[in-house]
Amino acid sequence: LCYWAFMKLYFFAFAYLVIFSSCQSATAKEPAMDARGLACAKVLAEIPAIGNNKEANPAGSDAQIKDAFAVCLSGYIQTASVNPPGIDAEAIHFFETIFTSLGIPYETISVPNLAKTQTTAPGQFSLLVARLPGKVASAPAIVLYHHTDVVPAFPAEWLDAKLPFSGKLDTFPLSGTTTEKFIWGRGALDMKSIAIMQ
Repeated sequence: LCYWAFMKLYFFAFAYLVIFSSCQSATAKEPAMDARGLACAKVLAEIPAIGNNKEANPAGSDAQIKDAFAVCLSGYIQTASVNPPGIDAEAIHFFETIFTSLGIPYETISVPNLAKTQTTAPGQFSLLVARLPGKVASAPAIVLYHHTDVVPAFPAEWLDAKLPFSGKLDTFPLSGTTTEKFIWGRGALDMKSIAIMQ
């Protein structure tokens, strides 16, 4: 008798969990598009080689490319991806938004963290794989890759405590007549800039 009562209780508990989880997944919403990723996708779509507006100069002007690079890198620097703890979901979502907006097929693959350290968040790593078709189907593939994480920044050691993850665009006078733009933030050189170039 106790066995049957236990099995009945087990069955109802299991049925409740299945129904509850089904309702949860049915009502779960897609994550909102990342505003920084949308801004990046918008400026990229204005470059003829990326968007649908093919013109005489398919690569776009130098000014268009520089502006797009600045907007995209600034947005990417603002995403949280400090390691430790190594949680990269915000950086991955930044690129998911760009790829979705531009109609680029991609997939996100969760990779278990096998590191046995106290400073690394277990199970938080992701791989984002996007595939762009080449113009010659028989040509060999090219793999472009980068890591999303950056080392910690200690705001007290910076000129301004807000700079490490600001993505602030600034200018620096090179001479009396020209200025050069640069971007503040962790990952501006290693290696978020490489990702945006790719």
